[in-house]
Amino acid sequence: MKQKMRILLVIGVIGILLVGCDAIPDLATPGVEGDTSGAQTWIEFPREGQVLPNEETTFMVYSTAADGVSSIGLKLNGEALPATGASGLSTDGSKRMVRLDQTWIPPGEGEYTLEAATGSGSSAIKFCIVTCAPGEVQAPAEVIPPTELTPSPTTEVSGTPQLPTATLTPTLTQTFIPTFTATVKPTLEPTLTDLPPADTSGPSVNSVGTFWEGCSLYGTANITDPSGVIWAEFWFNHNGEGWAWILMNQNGDQWVSQVGVDTGGLSGTLEYKVRTEDSLHNEAWSGVFTKNYEYCGE
Repeated sequence: MKQKMRILLVIGVIGILLVGCDAIPDLATPGVEGDTSGAQTWIEFPREGQVLPNEETTFMVYSTAADGVSSIGLKLNGEALPATGASGLSTDGSKRMVRLDQTWIPPGEGEYTLEAATGSGSSAIKFCIVTCAPGEVQAPAEVIPPTELTPSPTTEVSGTPQLPTATLTPTLTQTFIPTFTATVKPTLEPTLTDLPPADTSGPSVNSVGTFWEGCSLYGTANITDPSGVIWAEFWFNHNGEGWAWILMNQNGDQWVSQVGVDTGGLSGTLEYKVRTEDSLHNEAWSGVFTKNYEYCGE
């Protein structure tokens, strides 16, 4: 009887251990459904150094991963913000590219640091509420052009000292009064030229196009501006599903979308355009272009 009790006790302990093993939580990196090595995350709004009013605002964060993104983690000044769901942007229904909109009410004025992370992909920017402006573009210093000098004519007074004539006698004192030559210095009259007009126009979008990589269409653009181009976005409307956009990377005057639009390998239509901004915060849009295709790489 005792031997049977020992056998039942051993079987019960083994069963408890097996149940406990099934309860061990998954320790995979949160936010990415599969491989995290290729994850990319960037903060679209606010931008680095931007100054915002003291009122409710919405942070916009994007993330991409080959195996899909389930969530994006946010921190503000080192404190985690409440997690909210990210909406998928991929046209095939997957979550390989997602967008997070996080509403936030500032507790007060000052500088803040916003961090976003998904797996191995992370991004961080600093922005301000009302009072400070890190990275804000300063107005150019007033340029005072060189002074143009117009000399006045030189007036020269000349003459020969005249000595008085006197009859010398032992009782007379003779006095000589000399005459001097004077030169009048010119009067300087400065002339100011007009300052150049301020730059109020956005960058020039010289060309916009697409190219195939597999069954994905990437956007390209050639953009120039005297003050420098600080960012560009590739906007697209695939098969009338509505407009969405992808941040573009810069290589000189050439800009390329960070990811491509997945066409699914079927025929369709892609409308696209480019939005951009210079360092003086002048914004510009390109025209709208249309590409019709029958298969990948056409």
